[in-house]
Amino acid sequence: MELAVAPNPAGGLWARLTIQNEGSADTQRGFYADLYLNHIPTGPGDVTGSVALWVNEPLAAGATRTLEAQVLTSSGQANATLYAQVDSSGVINESDENDNRQTTGVTHCLAAEDAYEDDNWAAQAPYLSFGVSQAHTLGGPGDQDWVFMGLQADHFYAAATSSLSPGVDTRLRLIAADGQSVVTANDDLSATSLASYLRFVPPSTGTYYLAVSDWNPATGGCDAAYTLTLTDLGPGFRLVLPLILR
Repeated sequence: MELAVAPNPAGGLWARLTIQNEGSADTQRGFYADLYLNHIPTGPGDVTGSVALWVNEPLAAGATRTLEAQVLTSSGQANATLYAQVDSSGVINESDENDNRQTTGVTHCLAAEDAYEDDNWAAQAPYLSFGVSQAHTLGGPGDQDWVFMGLQADHFYAAATSSLSPGVDTRLRLIAADGQSVVTANDDLSATSLASYLRFVPPSTGTYYLAVSDWNPATGGCDAAYTLTLTDLGPGFRLVLPLILR
């Protein structure tokens, strides 16, 4: 068996267990497999620390199967070690049950989802109020956080990210009501800041979206937090050039 673990874009960790029947005959019956958090499985019947249970059909001789599960935590973040056990109920007759246990754990930092997941595209975007800061976390590589707003065509607005965790480099996009057309975007606030800032007048009154991602698509998981804020700066104005008399 082989266990791989990585941050999940939606939050938490994504575990992938690959198993293979190395015998010369099929298993003849279905079996269970378990994923354990911070607990080394001791053998069939051990369910302590089990955070995922897979129910498998009989596995043919030489056949391989890939099992996947999300691992979540309710709050905070901490290093977590995952272990696995195949045939965790001991229904398959074999001479050595010990080789069904992965006792060398895979350790990864496990972070809780932020309060707005799943918010990875327009259809799932929560509402962002003016002057209210939302604390977000990039849940894993490739994660995007979307919010929606109701804007007026004759107002100036400012959208900004702040309080970035070390290593986070936000990109901020203003997107039209179709959920696709980018109205304007910003990567870095300045040459010395990785935060993002947009100051804009929407082309028409209606619904708009803000989408936040990281410049580095591999960033996400633990220590990938930032804050998003929207401010209504009031009615817009036209820029009038002064008349210079000589």
